[in-house]
Amino acid sequence: MLRLFIEREHWAENQVLVPSAQLAHLRARRVEVGDAVCAFHGDGNDAFGRLAALGKRDATIEIDRFAPGLGFAAPQITLALSVIANDRMDWAIQKAVELGVTAVVPILAARSQHGHIADKKRPHWQSVAASAAEQCGRARIATIDQATTLSAALTQTIERGATPYFAQMSAASIHLRPPHTAPVVIFIGPEGGWTEEELEAFERQRAQAVGLGHATLRAETAALAAVANLVCS
Repeated sequence: MLRLFIEREHWAENQVLVPSAQLAHLRARRVEVGDAVCAFHGDGNDAFGRLAALGKRDATIEIDRFAPGLGFAAPQITLALSVIANDRMDWAIQKAVELGVTAVVPILAARSQHGHIADKKRPHWQSVAASAAEQCGRARIATIDQATTLSAALTQTIERGATPYFAQMSAASIHLRPPHTAPVVIFIGPEGGWTEEELEAFERQRAQAVGLGHATLRAETAALAAVANLVCS
């Protein structure tokens, strides 16, 4: 069954207007009037119904029922990922959403080579997150936060009672097993790694270093390895 993410503004009580941007999905899957369709807008519920009308510029779904959909992973996981090259940032966000992260925080690390793109890329990254949720069956969509410094992100992590971890090649490989009631933030460094000053910042906030094996991983690979480690713990 085709599953579509459609912004809340297009929803009425038992009817959803499919905007022109989403018509390509209907046509690619050869969905016809009367076929079953699932839609969601990120509140945690899936809406099941049928395609009632299909035009050149829009379509209409008539909703039959609502049901709770797949939510975020437990505990709540935030991926604090240093900004990396465009396609690799997209890939990391996509896969992290599939695994169930609650939010992605782009980090402007000292050695980030692509930090200048963060502000203009944020809407695009949010779209990547929505598309990933659409594909994998999650009914909630991870938020893409505004890019920030490591110091600010660490402070916010502690203030909201989350447990900070950071990936570091020299650290021992451990399974992340935080209390299941406490949110977790996983910090992943840029291509050049963390600076000494950044490592000291982690130490001051008592963040735990996490090794991910002996191989030198790309930032996006490290991000997914860390998230998967936590989700599967």
